[in-house]
Amino acid sequence: MNFVVATEDLTKISVNSQSNSQRLPQKEGFRFFKKEPSVVSSIIVRVYHQGKFDGFLLIDRGRPPLGPALPGGIVRYKENPEDCVKRTLFDECGISSISNIQQFKVYSDPARDPRMHAVDIVYSVRIDDQKISSGTDAKHAWICPLDKLPWDKLVFDHQTMLKSYLEYLITSKDCVERPEKIQLGSATRNGVRNKNDFENVAKQAYRPPHLFVAGIIEVYEGKEFKGIAIADFKQEPGIKILPAGGVVYGETIEQAFQRHVKEKYHAEVSILNQFKSYSFCNDAGKKHDITTVLLAKADKKALGSLHIYALDNIPLEALGFHHKNITEDYIKYRRGETVNTCADCGPVKVANKQL
Repeated sequence: MNFVVATEDLTKISVNSQSNSQRLPQKEGFRFFKKEPSVVSSIIVRVYHQGKFDGFLLIDRGRPPLGPALPGGIVRYKENPEDCVKRTLFDECGISSISNIQQFKVYSDPARDPRMHAVDIVYSVRIDDQKISSGTDAKHAWICPLDKLPWDKLVFDHQTMLKSYLEYLITSKDCVERPEKIQLGSATRNGVRNKNDFENVAKQAYRPPHLFVAGIIEVYEGKEFKGIAIADFKQEPGIKILPAGGVVYGETIEQAFQRHVKEKYHAEVSILNQFKSYSFCNDAGKKHDITTVLLAKADKKALGSLHIYALDNIPLEALGFHHKNITEDYIKYRRGETVNTCADCGPVKVANKQL
């Protein structure tokens, strides 16, 4: 029997929703090595036993800041954030096989982590009938029932993440379940990666991926949808791009996108939602970019130097970087096809509001 979250269940949970956005990261005891934000992945793990929902997986951190938290870790150079999810669950909790991995949301408040500016790509996964153990910086890993979640003790902004996730489950309608086993490479058995594989990754020199933000700007004339905004890539004539740019230390992904749109294109847009985060490493492995894509809206008269393209007339082959893949996903999304986007966008949700 599946565990179903009802609205009345959530209303019984007392959550302190006070924001930490006014606090600045505290540098005492920590060193900052770079001006760019770090990219981390946190995981909301739904635990099942014999098909019945048991609760969420939490860890007690063994390093400051101390307290209960969601499992998570820093994304390494040349590592896909989803691979970071698999590695972290294996290292921290001994979990070797997961299913139904879905990207949930990106949290980028510079004050969310007291040690540094960490942009967190949050995923949700499901585990069934697996033994849980503790390791690395997790002093203890444990399963917490829904009605016993330690809301006031959760570190970072994990309280906000869990609360948003539960609200998302409650309000989801007409959802599509997409269970899929995670394959971790050829040297695996039943989706389990050999521990040595993780250790080999750990031996590589730490090089952080570069964090970017891009936007799919939906252009309207009055209430009529006209298409999306595309920019000319000034450094290389003939190449088109989505409006995009880097995220600097101390700004959210939304602030970074608004800055680039105004400075580069003199356009005025309003951000609607998050679409998806993409991880891209070139063939030589010399550059690793992680791009979070936002959905935005603009009036035709406020586009500045941006150009409008109808969906059936987008120059996909001229799009540089990995913007072609992003745009193809968006076209599928507009057509109502199932796309593994951020949960808030709609196409990928959990069937019948089930955990």
